[in-house]
Amino acid sequence: MSMNAGEKQHAHDPQGTLFEGLFPVMYAMEGLVKGGYLRQSRYTALLADTHSGGLIGKNVLDLGCGYGTTTFAAAGFYPASITATDRSQAMIEMMRLVLLSSGSIEDWLLALGADQLLKEKLSDLTKFLGQMRQCFHLSSFWKHHHPLEILNYGLFEFPTPTDLFDVVVANNVLHWPINQLKADLEKTGQQTTVDRCTAEVLNQARRLIKPKGILVIMEPKALTVFDTHPLLEASFSELNDGNHPVFIKLNNLINQILQRDYNITRNTPRNPDMFRVSQMDGLAVDAGFRLIKTTAVEELTMMPAIEFFPINVPINLGAINLPLLEKMKVVQEATVGLEPLLSEEERTMPMRGQSFYFTFQAVD
Repeated sequence: MSMNAGEKQHAHDPQGTLFEGLFPVMYAMEGLVKGGYLRQSRYTALLADTHSGGLIGKNVLDLGCGYGTTTFAAAGFYPASITATDRSQAMIEMMRLVLLSSGSIEDWLLALGADQLLKEKLSDLTKFLGQMRQCFHLSSFWKHHHPLEILNYGLFEFPTPTDLFDVVVANNVLHWPINQLKADLEKTGQQTTVDRCTAEVLNQARRLIKPKGILVIMEPKALTVFDTHPLLEASFSELNDGNHPVFIKLNNLINQILQRDYNITRNTPRNPDMFRVSQMDGLAVDAGFRLIKTTAVEELTMMPAIEFFPINVPINLGAINLPLLEKMKVVQEATVGLEPLLSEEERTMPMRGQSFYFTFQAVD
């Protein structure tokens, strides 16, 4: 098996199974270890509240809800209702377990086989998800019995509601239907571009929102080019995932193991540059929106990259047709071999990350 040298592998899932099985557990571990999705969810909810005139009394759709971090954050602003949807059945099962159920989280994780993946960290994740449940059940949103509906739909499958939503939030998700649409069109011989697919995906979101309703999208720097501010673009890119020496060296080791043990030729993934900030205003107009604000947030974490990438990097193996536990075995072997290859500076080098938030208003 081989992959083209220039293939942009980030956010690519040709088998359509990346988020099933144990993969939601990996996302939850990111929340425990780094907390990036939790912070991004809070900021997404804050922007939605700010630009909608307040979420109190509003009906909110959390698109691509994952295991519930953005729903959790939005509930803190006391909306009238939240509808959460995700294409991944496994993500939905975890979200229902954490936010709606009182069943044993540890038993559910064990039945899923998460102990094989997490080893000694199983109890830490159990406690983290349990605290998330406890906090949500203490919220005013939950205590006052505001409706929370959790559905198993992707954006294209989501039925157009009779009552449109006041606010839609899409945290770290829109690149998936964009990539899927592009791949589906190209399979039928139709030539297209990321920009055209982005406009179509935004148009699909527009059909769910009331006129003058608000859409807030978050996408990471790995997928976004800050071409309106070249100096910041250069600075942001310096130690962002694909350019981080720990990421590069870890992926080089992963590639060697894949070649040696599985006859899979893979190159270190590079950022796809899907979203150019300068183009978002025009794409918004094409889809029936007005771009209100673009917000770039730099997240300076105190976590050494060597602790984070072994947890996060399996998402970059989406195009590799191996079971997740097998992928993790490869990553773990590579992590053991990584330590001697790092300088003292690289061993303690922290993470730098940036997120881009695009706030749109639906036009009449």
